[in-house]
Order: sequence, then structure tokens, then C-alpha cells
Amino acid sequence: MYTLSPKWNAIWTTNTPLAYDEDTNIKAVVIMTDGDYNTDYTSNMNSTQQALALCEEMKSQNKGIVVYTVGFAIPEGSSQRQTMKDCATSSAHYFFPYDGDELRAAFANIGQALTYAQGSARLTN
Repeated sequence: MYTLSPKWNAIWTTNTPLAYDEDTNIKAVVIMTDGDYNTDYTSNMNSTQQALALCEEMKSQNKGIVVYTVGFAIPEGSSQRQTMKDCATSSAHYFFPYDGDELRAAFANIGQALTYAQGSARLTN
């Protein structure tokens, strides 16, 4: 999220992030994980709560970041799978591949969706 934020432009020497409301820009994040958020960085939330809070902040109206989640080999009905679903922008934005072919297909789907989102996309960083 921080690499997409124009708030941090002073840190980057090239390819600084555009404003959130830039019409020709799509801000998207792909989170790939096994679903186990096992590192807490604040004392008042567990790691799953922290992950969901960051996802909600990214998806907030003032940021409008599109969040894709790719949960590799996460079992059906698990709390990890639900976290990935809750984190994603919509049901079209989460994937649960179990092997390399399904993983490649998930990333191809994401790339295609971003390419057609505004006619053409330019991927940076």
C-alpha cells in the first residue's frame, strides 16, 4: 500500500506514485499468501485483524486501490480463505489455486483484468 501512496513520493527517486484520483491510473495490489498472517506489528490487534484493516484502508473510497488476493492451497471453509475473500475488492478479485497451472491462470486473469480495466494499462514497479 505504501508504494502506491503519493504520500511517500519524497522517498522514491523515479516512478513516483500518482495521486489516487488520477483518471489514467489504476492502483492495484496483488497479495499472494498461504493465508497465515503470523507477524503482529501492533500490540492492539492480531495479525489477521491487521491484514484486514490494511485491506479495508486500501479499498477505502479515498484511495480506491483494487485488491487482488491469491491464496495458494488454502483449504475450502478455512478462516484463512475467508480472510482472503474479505480482503479482496470483490468476488472477482480472489483466487485459490492449488497447483502451478492454476496459479499461472490466476495471474493471467489478473493481468488481463487490469489491461482491460481502462483500455490499456501500464505496469510499473
